[in-house]
Amino acid sequence: MKLIKKRTAKILTIVISIIIAIGLFVTFVPISIGGFRYLSFAGNIKYGSDLKPGMYGEYVIDGTATGDDVNKSVQSIKSILEEYGYPNANVYSVSNSKIRVEIGNATNGNYELTEKMLDAIDVGVFDLRTSTDSKDLFINGQKHITSVSIGNSSTYTYVKITFNSEGLTNYLAKMKTGNTIYVYMGGDLQTSFQASTAQYDDLYLTFNDYASAYDFKLKVQLGSLVPVSFDKDFTEVNTMSPTLSNTGLTADINSAEYGKSDILVCLSLGLTFAILASLAYLAIKHRAFGIIAIITLLVETIIGLFFMQLFNAVEVSLTSYGVLAFGYAITIFELFIYINKVNNEFTLGKTIEASLDGGYKKSIGTNAAITVLLAVVGLLLIIFTKGAVKVSGIVLLIFGLAGGLLSMLVMPWFVKIYHGLNPNNETHYGFARRKN
Repeated sequence: MKLIKKRTAKILTIVISIIIAIGLFVTFVPISIGGFRYLSFAGNIKYGSDLKPGMYGEYVIDGTATGDDVNKSVQSIKSILEEYGYPNANVYSVSNSKIRVEIGNATNGNYELTEKMLDAIDVGVFDLRTSTDSKDLFINGQKHITSVSIGNSSTYTYVKITFNSEGLTNYLAKMKTGNTIYVYMGGDLQTSFQASTAQYDDLYLTFNDYASAYDFKLKVQLGSLVPVSFDKDFTEVNTMSPTLSNTGLTADINSAEYGKSDILVCLSLGLTFAILASLAYLAIKHRAFGIIAIITLLVETIIGLFFMQLFNAVEVSLTSYGVLAFGYAITIFELFIYINKVNNEFTLGKTIEASLDGGYKKSIGTNAAITVLLAVVGLLLIIFTKGAVKVSGIVLLIFGLAGGLLSMLVMPWFVKIYHGLNPNNETHYGFARRKN
């Protein structure tokens, strides 16, 4: 092994420290100055997870509902979503106990509207009352409303509500001058207004701006044209896992549809604990190697997250976190192989320089084989699987290659730099000569 001069080692240490510090900064620290906005590598991954893949909502049906009502609700929600610019939304029932809605990449690029749309689905039944007491209810959206539309006049925007025959009778009877009409959504008071004797068979509600009318129309439609009601306490709206399934989307493993995997949680926590314990062992037992191992993992984090953010299909969920932890564990395992080979050389009586050189040469074949194996497995998962498993393949490929290259090339170079700083101190490595 060619020894690095102490002066050169010092310069390299300073340069590498600066590079790693900058790398960690751009990896984890977001910046927002005036009109400039930088999310960081990790922020880009979160942004991609939250926005690019799409969103889903799961709504638990309140009480019991017939299969016919559930099917009608599915079709009604599909029709409303199509009207609002989501023709490819996936809507289906789950065991007649809940309805799931999946919306992919928004055609207009505005994901705030997507989330607002999903949040509005469980708004509840629209109704009109002549007081705040439910016994004075005279219009029930699910029973009395047949259509809702929006229009403009020269001075305002209006929402037009059309009733069936029973609803029209109730409406004409209560829409009299002197009455106060209370508007409710899902049992919550929204607004009230002073009635005047009805001039038309339809109810016209006016708004100062189109956005407010648009939002109100959506809620009335969802609270009137969908035959079932939902229990808001159990509604779940979240981001979609971004890889393709048979329907174009697939639920993340943490969604209520799939349930949480206790085994995966325990495995991820176990791997995390093993990684931390291994780093602690290296720092205590092999000292310099422990410090260098931690620095190597920091570099792997920077490289890994940089490449992960380049893929729209990567989401740091419980599934991918487990694979990410596995990638770190494999990197540490490769580092242990290298350290063990160096230790074996040192116990034979070789100098530390010769031991580092010999250990590197004897470990590179094994670590190269592990790296190739992980890369092949990752590629197979990417090519032949879908959903969370495909995401896992991407993460495994990235961290498998990064960890392998770091353990074979970067860590030995870091060791050479460290040895250049401390060429005469063999005790820093925690090795011991074999006793005769």
